Amino acid sequence: VTNTDSVNVATGAGIVAATSTGSITITNSGSLNSTAFATGSDFGINAQSTTGQITIVNTGALIGNNVAGTSGIDVDGIRAVSTGANAAGITVTNSAAIWADNGADAGIRATNAGTGTVTVNNTGAIDPAAFGVFASGGGDVIVNNAANILAGTGIHADSTSVSSANKVDVFQRAPGAQITATTGNGIEASIVGNGTVNVGGPAAADRIQGNVSGTAAGASGILATGKGNVNVFTGSGTISGDLFGITATSTPAGAGTGGAVVVNTTGTVTGKQGILATTNGTDASDTSTVTLAGNVTATAGIGVRASAINGL
Repeated sequence: VTNTDSVNVATGAGIVAATSTGSITITNSGSLNSTAFATGSDFGINAQSTTGQITIVNTGALIGNNVAGTSGIDVDGIRAVSTGANAAGITVTNSAAIWADNGADAGIRATNAGTGTVTVNNTGAIDPAAFGVFASGGGDVIVNNAANILAGTGIHADSTSVSSANKVDVFQRAPGAQITATTGNGIEASIVGNGTVNVGGPAAADRIQGNVSGTAAGASGILATGKGNVNVFTGSGTISGDLFGITATSTPAGAGTGGAVVVNTTGTVTGKQGILATTNGTDASDTSTVTLAGNVTATAGIGVRASAINGL
């Protein structure tokens, strides 16, 4: 499907594509459901396959009417879902502002029941939905964000893989971008098995840039969990949570692939407690390492809490 003009519908979706085993490619450069006529619409783009690959490139000006919370998309701005063994993966690339109604599901939802990689590249503002970006799959899951997100949970990325070969990556490389989560965590990244979780990377360009906050009771600015290696690298900006600014935990509960935890910050971290970095792995390499080059403020507890069976 290729669209270059505006599409507005009273209900349903601006663009719908469905297949079983074949692939779906949607390229859109027009605004979708952006007028007052379309304030009852459910989706900007809705793509669904059983096992077929899904690729969406959206460069339109808007999805949803630009009055946040009252006249936007009712369910998902962009939805890409594979319900079967999709090994080819899902890729969503978006640069449009996505306006959602209060109670909407997600600005972007990309989920794959199969093992193909799920990738979301977002440079458009999202405001507000239960999730800014929701990405989930049975293999690698990768989210790249470079825009403001206001949502219940800013970015959710998870993999159901039990293979140590898989990973979950979340990056925000735009210093001016800001993630504000009102009911959950700013960024949450997890994997079921012993694969690696990376929130940011050690290179200066790969660190989490801009402010990330989780304001609800018990929330973290960044929550990273798994049974393998768990890494959090932050750059400029402030990472703030209600309970912890940053929570990074690995729970292999014994020996095996992965199990180390690394938290490395250059910006500010704030919360009732600052940083929690823990592992219960029993390998010699299953250590917990916290390196700080920025201020940590704990308003009601410990600034840095690090624990490991085999050392810090």
